[in-house]
Amino acid sequence: MSFRDLAASYWANVYPTHPVISKEDLEKCWNGMPNDREDAAFVYATAAACLQCTPGNEPVRLQRLEAFLTKSTQSLGPITMRASISAYKIMTCVFLANCLVATNDAKTAFLYLRHAVSMIETFRLRSGDGNRTTEDRKLRRLYWLLYVHERYQCISEYRTVQLKPLPDDPIDGENDPDGMYLGFIRIVRVFRLMDEAFVAYWLGESGLPLPTKAWVTGKCVEVYTDERDASFDEF
Repeated sequence: MSFRDLAASYWANVYPTHPVISKEDLEKCWNGMPNDREDAAFVYATAAACLQCTPGNEPVRLQRLEAFLTKSTQSLGPITMRASISAYKIMTCVFLANCLVATNDAKTAFLYLRHAVSMIETFRLRSGDGNRTTEDRKLRRLYWLLYVHERYQCISEYRTVQLKPLPDDPIDGENDPDGMYLGFIRIVRVFRLMDEAFVAYWLGESGLPLPTKAWVTGKCVEVYTDERDASFDEF
């Protein structure tokens, strides 16, 4: 796979729903692969994510997908003392988690997702408003992306969640395609409806009283309001 093919597939199929690492940053990692294991891990994981979105001969595609996943995990390696944490490393874990689900390895996928969540929490993004630098905007988008992924696994796999919502919406990127930010923020707002009470009821936590009629009605109003706002956003 050439970089041109990888970048085109990434921008068209992966970035719109994972708007964190730009094409330019992907190219830097591509060029750094020979000398940087984290760059290599990210590129291999990105290639796997792109392949997952590409139709083709299923046995052959699955074989290639597993090969990219193996190379990425081997390059990433285990957690070490004083290890650096970056958006690239976190996104590597996100792509690994996504693709491992496709290979029917949901348990390992959850481990990588939880590792990504643990890493994003080290930045303490909920402790302040941030200085709105390019890196800060990137990390806040990444936080919201993980927020969505956690709640998706909560629904599909009955997993607990760690992240609480940030006080503000994701910030749009300067070079994003038209309409992409709107699509991403719509996803975030839908999953933001899954508040702590919703998650507790969904997981059936012991000792929790049954939801009241007022709570159910209030949640329905939130859903209807969200759908109404979504229709307004389209104009």
